Amino acid sequence: MRSLKKTRRALMCAALALALAAVFAASWAGAVPAAGDGSLLNETDRAELLAFWQQEAYGGMNNGEAVYDIALGDGGFLEEPAPQYDGGCITHLIQTGFLGSESIITSFDFNYSLPGWQGEAGRGNAPRLSPLVTVYPDLYGPLDLHGSSVRFFGSPVEDQTHITRLDLNDCPNLVKLVFCGQYHCAEVTALSCPNLNYVKLLGGAYKAVKFHPFFTENPVEASAFGGGSVGAWYQAGGGSIQHASVFAYPDGDCFVGWFEDGQLVSTELEYYNEAGGRLTACFGGDADGNGSIDVSDAVTVMRRAMAVTQTDGNDAMMDVNSNGTVDVADAALILRFALGL
Repeated sequence: MRSLKKTRRALMCAALALALAAVFAASWAGAVPAAGDGSLLNETDRAELLAFWQQEAYGGMNNGEAVYDIALGDGGFLEEPAPQYDGGCITHLIQTGFLGSESIITSFDFNYSLPGWQGEAGRGNAPRLSPLVTVYPDLYGPLDLHGSSVRFFGSPVEDQTHITRLDLNDCPNLVKLVFCGQYHCAEVTALSCPNLNYVKLLGGAYKAVKFHPFFTENPVEASAFGGGSVGAWYQAGGGSIQHASVFAYPDGDCFVGWFEDGQLVSTELEYYNEAGGRLTACFGGDADGNGSIDVSDAVTVMRRAMAVTQTDGNDAMMDVNSNGTVDVADAALILRFALGL
């Protein structure tokens, strides 16, 4: 009798183990995006995605191949052979679906997961136990998705990519844009996107960010002048007061302030903007230190550059093109800014 009970218990344990294995297998399989071939997407979507995947990345690979350049730590492994880029417009970073009867890009994300063990060193150099390997590809060059059907875009981890420019203009379905901390990207633009209600563009090295909040008549167009970068945050919501925030990130200690139409509007690194407009974070150009940037500053820098006079001013403030020297090009840039050009 006792042996019969042991047998029944063993059978029940085995059945439970099989059930749990089936559950985990199903959950792992569900973590792998069903990429599809993109045949239902419109021509613009297919052409722009294909162009980006075929751009050169690194090590002789294109971006599509770089998506599947998977690095595992000691002891790491995949449950199944690693997927490969098939030369098409869809990779594991793309999710597609339907909006009404239209087939759209529901998300362009910057990571995906595969069943396996990451293999990162843990306590006692043992592999960290995780049922999934999460891949964060490094992608290169400009990414042009203007006019596409993309609905959600983001979000890489800090300094993940070598993307140099991101164009999401004229995307009618775009709701959310998150692209933070990318130090190779100079410009992010998402204009004429009527459903865009969340933007997060913080950190990074952006010289220009452009988007149009729901509540402003004009788009927010923030740019950097001198040695620094800009960022932005915006979330649509209720309440009587709504605004978008723009952020200035100086490379050093030179920050003059935020200018609009040639006028200083704030000296704070974070500027709350309620009306939109063209805003410039100035990280140089105020050669005489009077809090404004005008023609006299250009003259001062020109005299310094031509050794007409020895100015005791802040060289970092005068070197607006950040090339390490005060020259005629700096004077020309300051003059253009002062004249609103």
